[in-house]
Amino acid sequence: MNNWRNIVSFVGDDQDYNIHFRQSDTLADRVRTNYPNFNVEKFNLTPTNRMQHLAVNVIPK
Repeated sequence: MNNWRNIVSFVGDDQDYNIHFRQSDTLADRVRTNYPNFNVEKFNLTPTNRMQHLAVNVIPK
């Protein structure tokens, strides 16, 4: 099978006390361990231009 067909990507963001980082890391580790033929990619999203606006996180364009 072609290499691109074996790619599995996991994405997590830093909201909710990094719980999504931990979830994507756990899933990626499980796939990497149990399915060694897959190429695992992990992406952690951390917006750097975040500001507080009326108690809501707003990311400027």
